Amino acid sequence: MLASNIRDIYLVDELQLGQRLNESLQTSNHADFALMLSMLSADVTDTTIVNEKAVSQGIVGDEALRRKFNLPQPVKKYAEPCDFSAGANMADVLHIQGLNSIRLHNCLHQPPLCPVRYDIAPEVLAELPPLKQEKLRRQFNGLETQSVPLMESGDGFLVLDEIKEAKALAS
Repeated sequence: MLASNIRDIYLVDELQLGQRLNESLQTSNHADFALMLSMLSADVTDTTIVNEKAVSQGIVGDEALRRKFNLPQPVKKYAEPCDFSAGANMADVLHIQGLNSIRLHNCLHQPPLCPVRYDIAPEVLAELPPLKQEKLRRQFNGLETQSVPLMESGDGFLVLDEIKEAKALAS
């Protein structure tokens, strides 16, 4: 589960909502139900259940998951200086051994996805959900997104309570 400094600000999982989803269904309040569902995080690793199982089984972090499922190292996102010299070497291999050897080499040793690292443009960052923006900000600042044990707090939907009270007073 994400640390409380993020969970207090952003709606992450349905545990923060308590019984609100059930109440919305029982009262046929489809607008509130849809609003709450749309605000939940789409990232499955943010949920409490996934992280608690990972901690209890000793599967924490990308490397542990790669070892458990026998996966290769991830493809590098950005090129390093040594990758540019590899491109020149591939030209020699093309002339000597042909195109099939280049294809085989690229299957075994994936080339980087981008030749140069660009930071995310502000326009793109602004289009992301707030929780994803916060995670990226932490990643760019070199901070880890920490997981903590579950502690229930308010659901953050005081506005919906005020709306219900106003509707009740209007009736």
